[in-house]
Amino acid sequence: MSARDTLELLTIDEVAELLGLKKWTIRRKVRDGSFPAPIRLSEQTNRWRARDVEAWLQALAEKGDAKKKQAPIWLREAS
Repeated sequence: MSARDTLELLTIDEVAELLGLKKWTIRRKVRDGSFPAPIRLSEQTNRWRARDVEAWLQALAEKGDAKKKQAPIWLREAS
């Protein structure tokens, strides 16, 4: 992993495109604590660490896997 990989910063447009979410959804999730907060670079500039967004996605996937394991057998077979 290079320094660029660990320090890559994403705009809200890039995060929205990556996740397939609207910008307002990302902002709402940041406010309610269910999405990583951006780094404030200046009064009008915020950026997300790519690794924070990736970690959030991984946690979401693991949470989904855990729910799938707890689902009734007939539901697990259907997916």
